[in-house]
Amino acid sequence: MPRWLFWCAWEWTLIAAALWSVSWSAWMLPLAMIVIGSRQHALGVLGHEAVHRAIGGIPLRWSDRLGNALCMWPILSDVAAYRRWHMLHHQHLGTEWDPERVQRDMYADWYTNLTLARRVKILAADCLGLHAVEPMSVLKVIIGPWSLLRVAHAIVLVAVLSVFGPVALVAWFAALFSTFWASMRWRIWHEHLGPDVTLDYRPTWWQRALFVPHYIWRHVDHHRPGRWAVPCWELH
Repeated sequence: MPRWLFWCAWEWTLIAAALWSVSWSAWMLPLAMIVIGSRQHALGVLGHEAVHRAIGGIPLRWSDRLGNALCMWPILSDVAAYRRWHMLHHQHLGTEWDPERVQRDMYADWYTNLTLARRVKILAADCLGLHAVEPMSVLKVIIGPWSLLRVAHAIVLVAVLSVFGPVALVAWFAALFSTFWASMRWRIWHEHLGPDVTLDYRPTWWQRALFVPHYIWRHVDHHRPGRWAVPCWELH
């Protein structure tokens, strides 16, 4: 658990730096959006650890609460809602009952014929928010319920983001449907692109920074039976 909490603190520190850069100069916005989106993705990966009960050292109810407060709620997701959706992916990997495959099939044009030129074009469109319909369709499934605690959390989050100014506040939510999804899509391309494929790959350091944070690229081991709840840093 200490390692997971350190990583959460690290991601929020990077996000704060990116937001501050926007408040300092609007010219920093394009770079800040890339940083914010990739770090939102990193928060999602850390939330994925909570989904798999892999934080360790604390009861499940507190693991879910921490996963929501620090990772999932800020990116408009919910640990329990995502768990219901994602565990079906593990149970039915690559089949017609795999919800993540069904999701990809809805937008198959962005997952087929992936030449280098098409990849660049698709990612550029993602970064501009031109493919926002796809993350919006995912959020309908994993956004989860809005309790009073979650509403209070959202108010506090907006208040904190507002400290960096209105442009930074807009950048946070815009990134969720643009650069965040570009980072996510690169990872999806390298994980599941066949009916039952879990691809093994070794990303470079900059790919880990932008697209596959926190050992999420150790995906083959993660999908092995009995390994679903193993912390990402212990995967092979």
